[in-house]
Amino acid sequence: MKKEFSPLIIILSVFFILTVNAFSQEASTEEPEPPSRPEYYGSFGCILPLTGEYAKLGEMALKGVRTAVENMRNYGEYEIVLRDSMSTKEGAYIAFNEIVSSSNPIFIVGPLPSNHIEDIETSGSSMNVPIVIFPVLGRVNSRKNIYNYYLPLNKQTKTLADYSLKELNLKNFAILSPDTALGSNISRTFKEYLRRKGGKVVYDGVYATDLHDIDIHIQWMQAYKLDAIFIPDGAENSSYVIKKIISDDDIANVIFLGPNTWNSSIFYELSKNDFDGILYKIVFTDFIDTRGEDWIKFSNLYYSLYNERPNTFQFQVYSASLFFLEKDIRKRLGEVVKLTSNEFSINPKPLIFTIEDGDVVRLK
Repeated sequence: MKKEFSPLIIILSVFFILTVNAFSQEASTEEPEPPSRPEYYGSFGCILPLTGEYAKLGEMALKGVRTAVENMRNYGEYEIVLRDSMSTKEGAYIAFNEIVSSSNPIFIVGPLPSNHIEDIETSGSSMNVPIVIFPVLGRVNSRKNIYNYYLPLNKQTKTLADYSLKELNLKNFAILSPDTALGSNISRTFKEYLRRKGGKVVYDGVYATDLHDIDIHIQWMQAYKLDAIFIPDGAENSSYVIKKIISDDDIANVIFLGPNTWNSSIFYELSKNDFDGILYKIVFTDFIDTRGEDWIKFSNLYYSLYNERPNTFQFQVYSASLFFLEKDIRKRLGEVVKLTSNEFSINPKPLIFTIEDGDVVRLK
């Protein structure tokens, strides 16, 4: 028996087919969704002093590390295996063993301070994982997997000496350094290089770490005609010493020279409040061009994460962390990058700032 379809059913069927075809054609004109990006996952270690004497240093470093991880988020997710060294060499050694035994880190940032690497470096354990440290002074590592990332002090002092003699035409120098091994090392390097280049050190003084004898050195310096005073100390102490010197009417028109520790918010804030209305030139070394693309990108990303401005140390930690993260990404994508040196040497350059009417003004 032949089955017949009513005209109504035929009409509805045709309408349904046409509607589906029209919908399909309309949908096909839309942009297809991009395929999901394959996620890369990895982990790296951080040995930082989160408690104890150097806790503030560890806190700053960790923010630099986390900013580097955030910068690479478009390429992959990275877990930070964080261990507290408790500001001791023994704690750093324990933290290192915990990291390598519990995970497979791509690299390790720290320990901080850099001399806490000693127990790890001299241990009998096999270490293939790269370890990046941030020494104040250049050091020779006994293991090739330990990488120095630093601004060499010998280059800093030579940069200051060359700039002072060639660009500023200065002749007579005073050196006023803290009674520490680091202060002695920097001042000796500066003095020796300066004399070889024709500069004259007319006063060389060492002050106590508690700064109680600064006035005595100022009285001695009054007897000399000075063009510049080199102060190889930290931001807070250097600011105090400079204030004491400029308060003496017999020492005037001098240029203050210092290391990259002066490029900090601490130095600016402590200085500008007391230098108000006076123009003093301050020259220090640094490796950051704050108008450069790398610094601007880092600074903006850091500010978006922490609502505060970063410092130069955090940029060092960020840059070193980013180097190894990018190396891992390139390796995963098929481009193997080999390190040819166990040292990252940053080239310093002189920067001149003035503090005038309470404002920090960059001259160069």
